Order: sequence, then structure tokens, then C-alpha cells
Amino acid sequence: TAPAPRPVFRKWRGGDLCATYPERMVPCGRGLVLDVSHNPWLVLASVAVALMAGFTGLSLTRGASRHPIQKRKLVVAMSAVALGGGIWSMHFVAMLGLQLPFPFYYDALITLISALIAILLAGLALLVLHFRPRSRRSILAAGAILGIGIVLMHFVGMAGMQVCRPVNGPA
Repeated sequence: TAPAPRPVFRKWRGGDLCATYPERMVPCGRGLVLDVSHNPWLVLASVAVALMAGFTGLSLTRGASRHPIQKRKLVVAMSAVALGGGIWSMHFVAMLGLQLPFPFYYDALITLISALIAILLAGLALLVLHFRPRSRRSILAAGAILGIGIVLMHFVGMAGMQVCRPVNGPA
């Protein structure tokens, strides 16, 4: 029989000494954690996407509260697509940079639903800001709506992450 593989010890999470095994599972604390990494270029690209989307969406809404209602609706819709789509795109580009020790893919329908959640809730937050009197309460409500939208988008998007399973013969 072959000798057991020797672990490589290194620091992980707050200085715990953990071992990386060939299976790329890292024992830390009470369980095992996957040894993952990100492509730094895709992470940098996601930051650029976030900056461009934020600039575009917020530039579109500058002075929107002074426009007539029809034009304001159009501006809010365009800004929702820019901001919500940018939030989703930033998240998805960074997730494309995720490198796991096994193959995986993203379910297209669930991923699309996560994008729609981000766009719709960004739109709802913008509606609160631009169709209600501006007050501390309306600003906090818009921020809470957008925060909830980001959380929902994230968890729905992560639910779309599917692990490729091995095929062991004809289906």
C-alpha cells in the first residue's frame, strides 16, 4: 500500500494551524472547510463594474425628484437597471473568479432570478427616494430595501451554484 499523504501545515483563520490535504479539505475548529481561492483579476474587474454601475445609476438620478412624474419614472427605471444590474454583475463577476477544488456551474434560471431581485429592489428603493418626501425615514427605508435586496440576491444567486456530479455509467 502507498504511504498516507503528508499534510502541509499553514496558518488559517485567526492564526489556527490547519492542514491542507490532497482532497483540499482543511480541518479548522469543529469541521472541515474547503480550500478555495479567487482569481484576483476577476475580483478587480468586479470592483470596476461596481464603480461604473454606481456612478451611472447615481448620475442618472441626479435631480430626478424635480422632473415631471413620467420622466421621473423613466429615470428611476433606468437607474434601477444600472444599479441593480451593477450590484448583481459585481457579485457574479467575483463569483466567476471563485476557484474550487471541484467543478461547478450556475443554474441559468436561478441566476436570472437573482439578477431580477437586485434590479427590482433597487428600483423599489429608488421609488421610495424619488416619489416620497425626502426625510430621514424615507432614506433609511430605501437603504433597508436595498440592503434586503442585496442579501436576497446573494442567497438566491448562491442557490444557483450547482456542483457537477460524477457520472457512473448510463443514466
